[in-house]
Amino acid sequence: MCVDNYMTALAVKDHVGFSIRSVDSLVEIVSILREDSDLPVGTDLSLETARAIKCVFDNLAWSDGEMSKAEVQHLLNMIGQYEWLRNAYLQVDEVEPSARGINKIPNLIFLALDHDERKGTHYAAMLVNSLEMIAFGVITADGVASQDELAKFREHLVAMRQFLPNAGRKKRS
Repeated sequence: MCVDNYMTALAVKDHVGFSIRSVDSLVEIVSILREDSDLPVGTDLSLETARAIKCVFDNLAWSDGEMSKAEVQHLLNMIGQYEWLRNAYLQVDEVEPSARGINKIPNLIFLALDHDERKGTHYAAMLVNSLEMIAFGVITADGVASQDELAKFREHLVAMRQFLPNAGRKKRS
């Protein structure tokens, strides 16, 4: 079965469940990062988590030329189970209306990478996995994953995955 057919089959079966469980995983990783006493002073992990989700959402929801009500509603349902995350997302959405940019790596991944390097963990890769399933939930929320959405989905996730092994050699701009 080719990837596109598999992803479409997966979407029909359980896109809601997978994406919601991925938000749970993301929140769990963020709760671990909150305990890190070496986070940069002034870091607001709630806002960084919201920005990471918004980056994925903004890149993918518009990739087929339109944002469906189902995509927006699914995103709000996914994050709505965590009041702090919903509030942070709404705040970021109001202040930073667009987080589009295909190669944008969310700051949350940089923070997780720093933690990984210091503690010998692999949370940055786990964050990318969670963001991947959240993204897939978004593009399949309206029941259809267009070829444009699937292409943008792959492009965005490949950029984040390719970033991970090289992150120690890159500097944030």
